[in-house]
Amino acid sequence: MTAPGRAPEIAGAPDEHAPPTGGWLSAALAMHAVQRRPDTMTLRLDVAGHGPLTLDYRHHAYDWATPLDAFPAEPESVRIETQAITPDAPPPFELPGRDLDALLWHVARAAFGDALAPWLDPARHYRIARRPSLAEAGIGLDHVRMISMLGNGYASPAVLAAAAQAELTEANRVINAFALIGILRVAPLGPPA
Repeated sequence: MTAPGRAPEIAGAPDEHAPPTGGWLSAALAMHAVQRRPDTMTLRLDVAGHGPLTLDYRHHAYDWATPLDAFPAEPESVRIETQAITPDAPPPFELPGRDLDALLWHVARAAFGDALAPWLDPARHYRIARRPSLAEAGIGLDHVRMISMLGNGYASPAVLAAAAQAELTEANRVINAFALIGILRVAPLGPPA
C-alpha cells in the first residue's frame, strides 16, 4: 500500500546501459521512451511483411492494416521512426483509430520474452492505475485474475504469480504489458522521509 500523503511513483525509465536489439524489443523500448517524453511525438513502425504501424499517444490510438489476431510475434525486422508534433497537430490517421492497450499488450509480451522489462525490478510491488482495454487481446482466465489483483493492490511478480496460480514468467509478461501501456505504478520504497 502507498504510505499516507505519498503518491506512488510511475514505473521507472529504461536502463540506458542495456543495448537494444531488433524486432519488438527495440520497438518496445522506443514506445516506452516516447511515452515518458514531455513533448508530443508520434511513432511509426515499419514491420517487415506487415506494413506501417502508426501510434498517436495523444489519442491513445493506432492505425495498422494487420489485425491483432495476426500479430507477428517474431517479425524479421521493425524499423522505428519518431516525429515531434505540436499538441494541436492533426492526427496522422483518421480517428478514432484503434485503442492502444491491446496492441501494446501484444508488443510487450513479444518484446521481453519471459523476463521483466529492463526498467522493472522483480523485488518491487506494482499495481495498475486503471483497467486496460483488452477486448482485442484474447486474454485468458489467469490474465483476468492478475488484472483484478493488480487493480486492487500492489504485488511483486512472484506474489502475483503465486496468488493467481500462474507461472512467474506469465506474471512478468503481464507486468511488462501494463508498463508498456503506461498504467503500471510502483509502490514507494520504505516509509516517507
